[in-house]
This record gives sequence, structure tokens and C-alpha cells, in this order.
Amino acid sequence: MSRETDIRDRMVQVAQNLLQQTLEGRARWSTTDQEDAYLFSGSRSSVKIEFYEDHDEGSVCKMSLLNQRGTLVQALKTELIPPTGTGPYEPADWNEVLERLYDAARREALDIDDLLDSVLDDLSKDPPPKSKKNDDWPQPAKPTRAGKRVEEPDPWGPVLDDIEAKRRRASNFDEEPPF
Repeated sequence: MSRETDIRDRMVQVAQNLLQQTLEGRARWSTTDQEDAYLFSGSRSSVKIEFYEDHDEGSVCKMSLLNQRGTLVQALKTELIPPTGTGPYEPADWNEVLERLYDAARREALDIDDLLDSVLDDLSKDPPPKSKKNDDWPQPAKPTRAGKRVEEPDPWGPVLDDIEAKRRRASNFDEEPPF
């Protein structure tokens, strides 16, 4: 086994362990100054998981190992593996774990479960009674004629009608000279 393969396998193992611990609620993720990147801080290193669009590669999910100073030490990203013979490129074995880790880290860092619970709780409550203060506000008058609602004229109507008429006149091929 080559050193490169060994490091990649260990990065995959880190991703799998982080995913498991995140799903169990034992790994805490935080947001970063990048919108689609989340950070797990360990005692001597950190792991950043991010999602981005690459012009050449398409959608990429990347896990980066950072040292104490925040320097990138090693990275693992989703990729397509060339075929051994003929055939199409295949997704790498670790793509799914990286994508699941990104989703789990995002869910934990943004506190999505608590936000959803809050919205569902708010929706299950009875609406608050209208305050008398709001009931006393005057309502805008609606124009009526003989008990029927009358649409107010569009102040731009004549202008738009004139523009439309000019456009129709300009596109009449019968009036244009032949080329």
C-alpha cells in the first residue's frame, strides 16, 4: 500500500468517524466566514467540510484537515475515478460519506432541527387574538359603483397602449419598402 493510499484511507476513516459522531450528537460543528463551509475543532487540529461549484469538476464536497494555525495539511474531495479499462468514470468510494458528512455538519452547525421544531411548534399554537388597537385602524376605502368593486384606472395604461400601438405600426411589413 502506498503512502498516498494510506493517507487517503485514513482521511476516509476520519470522515466516517466524524459522520457517525455528528449523527449521534457528539461532534459539534460551527459556521465559518464561508457560506457553505463548516468547522469541527479538535484539540490539535480542525476539520473543515465545504461544498462548492467548480467550473471543471461540477459540484464538489471537500474535507480539509487543518493544523493549529489553520494551515491546510491534507484534503479529500469527491471525485470521479477513471475506469481501469473501457467504460465510464465511476464515483469514488468516499464520495457518499463526504456528502453525508457535509449534510450532517450543516444541519448541526445551523441548528436546523431546533429551527424546524420551533416553526412546527409555532404553527401548532392557536393564533393570538387580534388586538383592539389594530381593529380600530381605519381600513382603506374600496371604490364601488352600485355595490360592485370598481378597478381603479391604471395611470400607465395610456402610455403603454401608445407604445404598443407604435410597436405594431413599426412591425407592419406591408408598409415597409422591399429590400
